[in-house]
This record gives sequence, C-alpha cells and structure tokens, in this order.
Amino acid sequence: MDATPRILDAAGALLAIEEIAIRKSLGLFANVWPCVAYAPFVPTRHAGIDVVVVRENEEDLYRGIEHRQTDEVTQCLKLISCPGCERIVPHA
Repeated sequence: MDATPRILDAAGALLAIEEIAIRKSLGLFANVWPCVAYAPFVPTRHAGIDVVVVRENEEDLYRGIEHRQTDEVTQCLKLISCPGCERIVPHA
C-alpha cells in the first residue's frame, strides 16, 4: 500500500497531497468560476445577474488532516487561517 497521505475531494475521488503542493508552488490559491446568464436564449428568473464563485483551494479540507474514529467514520479537520482568508478576499 502507498504510504503517501491522501485526501478525498467532494466527488469522492482521491487527490494526492502532491497536487496541493503544486498549487502552492505556483500560487494557485484562488479558483475563480464565472457564471453567466444566457438570457434570453436560456430561460432564467434573473436575466441580468452574472455570478462569480471564488473558492480557496489550499486550506480548509485540502490540508488533508484526517483520522479514522471507527471502521465506518473518518473525521476531517477544516483549518482556515487568517492569512489565507486575507489572501482570497481581493478575488471575491
């Protein structure tokens, strides 16, 4: 079995810690997703509103701090630092 620590993403796929190390080394801490309303081509309630989702992707669950409590329960700690929050705020 591989001894490399691993974490789970929201879809349940395994992500290696190396991927997070690459994000940190390249400074890819902000995941920015613009969402555009395509009215009138796509029916929508709010035609004049576009949304931008900004997600921090180095901290929080990406820290990979997990431990198994029982055979059926694994606990994952969500750690968010003040510098991490201050760094992402200009993008939000």
